[in-house]
Amino acid sequence: MGRIGFSCLFPASWHFSLPSQVLPRLLTPSLRQLLFIGLVPCLIGLLYLLLVAVKTRTSWIGEENPFHRHLARVTDLDATDTSNPNLNYGLVVDCGSSGSRLFVYCWPRHNGNPRELLDIRQMRDQHRKPVVMKIKP
Repeated sequence: MGRIGFSCLFPASWHFSLPSQVLPRLLTPSLRQLLFIGLVPCLIGLLYLLLVAVKTRTSWIGEENPFHRHLARVTDLDATDTSNPNLNYGLVVDCGSSGSRLFVYCWPRHNGNPRELLDIRQMRDQHRKPVVMKIKP
């Protein structure tokens, strides 16, 4: 009877050997063992995905999520409603050697929370293009 031994630099109590009659049985698992081996990682993966989905869903639902504010700011490409009395306006003049540019910005009233910043956006015309005027010298 032959023996297969595995040894390493760990303590002697960690060394083990397998008889040659056991090795073929380990290399040819039954259908039930294969199903179990495949099902366990799948169930663990599904449980992990479920936990991640529940956690991200609850954090996305919240109104105070900064990602929603950023996404609203980036995707807000609609024309500015100039009839809205809650909007404040500001002008920025950029004077350069190649000419001057005038930018128009707007923002809603502040909510009074000192930890919140103003939601300043560039004003857009009826064609959803930014309102900019350029004057050449």
